[in-house]
Amino acid sequence: MAYEQILYDVADNILTITLNRPERRNALHPDMYTAVPQLLERFFADPEVGCILLTAAGNAFCAGGDVRDGRRERSAERSGEAPTPPSVEAAAEALTETARMVMLLHEGPKISIAALPGPAVGAGIGVALAADLRIAAASA
Repeated sequence: MAYEQILYDVADNILTITLNRPERRNALHPDMYTAVPQLLERFFADPEVGCILLTAAGNAFCAGGDVRDGRRERSAERSGEAPTPPSVEAAAEALTETARMVMLLHEGPKISIAALPGPAVGAGIGVALAADLRIAAASA
């Protein structure tokens, strides 16, 4: 699997997942909400992996959800319409999808560790707290 927003590696029975958007302080891009759970599910089933380490590139762990992504706004601009808020059902579905990463980390069968090279804000705090253990730099 190839991902643009995250890096991953398995070494010494440890899966390391690195949030890789340092220019955005690792704000969670919508693609990350799909990629990280896919990796977690894949390696939860791998008997060669005993531990999950989640970290981030740069000097921040995660600035939360990327509110400047603007996909809905760009889509509306292309169609010449004003952006409309999602329906309650669509908003609930989106929230469930974004919470999936946190739920998998929290309930997964393998030990998980969040290594915070810097601050965690908003949804980033939720991701860090979902891990079994947290190790943080003094700057975090």
